[in-house]
Amino acid sequence: MERYGLDETLILLGATALAALLCVVLTPAARFVGLIDHPSPNKPHEGEVPLVGGIAVLLAVAAVVPLLLPLGSVSPWLVGGAVAMLLTGAFDDAIELGPRLRLLLQVGVCTVAAVYGQMLISDFGKLLSEQTLALGSLAVPITVFAVVGLINAFNMVDGMDGLAGSVFVVAAGAMAICGVAAGQPSGMIAAVLASAVSGFLLLNARFPWNQRARVFMGDSGSMLLGFLLGWFTVVLSQGEGRAFAPVTAIWLCAVPLLDTGSLIIRRIGSGHGPLNRDLHHLHHLFLRAGFSVTQTWLIIVALTALLAAVGLVGEFSGVPEHWRFYGFLVVTVAYHLSVVRLWRQGRVFGREILDMEAIRAIRARQSVS
Repeated sequence: MERYGLDETLILLGATALAALLCVVLTPAARFVGLIDHPSPNKPHEGEVPLVGGIAVLLAVAAVVPLLLPLGSVSPWLVGGAVAMLLTGAFDDAIELGPRLRLLLQVGVCTVAAVYGQMLISDFGKLLSEQTLALGSLAVPITVFAVVGLINAFNMVDGMDGLAGSVFVVAAGAMAICGVAAGQPSGMIAAVLASAVSGFLLLNARFPWNQRARVFMGDSGSMLLGFLLGWFTVVLSQGEGRAFAPVTAIWLCAVPLLDTGSLIIRRIGSGHGPLNRDLHHLHHLFLRAGFSVTQTWLIIVALTALLAAVGLVGEFSGVPEHWRFYGFLVVTVAYHLSVVRLWRQGRVFGREILDMEAIRAIRARQSVS
């Protein structure tokens, strides 16, 4: 692959602009076919919002990648899996498939990608010692479990304007840095994805020109991006020419994994289903404590970037993989205990945790005054 330069930078900026334009162009069609997100107790946003983010991103990537790479360097299993996951999410957006059917379809798509495509975790690297931990016959089931878990972790973090897209841009951008440095085509595709999602964020995040999100990615977008993140996590961390060690991947995707893992443990401990929706994610913790959407977004994105930076520093500085894994275990335990304590205390940085109805009432009074 040629050296990354000015031409590639302009093309990536084009992906950003194209994705933003497609979000605008597809909005009338989304309203016509009913791809609209309506407010509900578990979705406390304002107004009806079109669910076009995922479709816009995929179309932008499909248009831009051929300008940077030969078509033969793009796996057809990547394309097929991405389309299948987008359609699964689109049906879920339109008719609500239910958690069991949604999970079954995700497992099916990931199994096909693992068995026939390149998305297979053959080893965990030197995760526990200086010896490579090979998976052997467990490679397929562990791959499917890991990628399906990442898809749902990403889907769960998609609960606030700008959040899921920003988390994806940080993770995919970090993977692109490693992949391009290693000369892997997948690194450039990840860079295009990060650029396209940045275009979606121009209409989704709380920038000065957005009072609220104009478009959402919906389940179609969150499942698509979760699958793509899983694909690049696996492909770039395996084989002789791997771009980064498998342990680096968990640092790059840390916030969705930490948030979802902790939440599932708390849900099971309280007798609820692990896939049930509620208002106890990390972003809900800050929102219900009175932080604004923008403040919450900046806090979580900063945490995401910090943990990803730790992963990159560990990768490029040659810190032994098992020490990086043990470090992540410490972070995981500390995160879970801290979140549990905050919810039990009912306060965050001295602010009382309220229900979302109370928070909306306070903000309504503030906007009137």
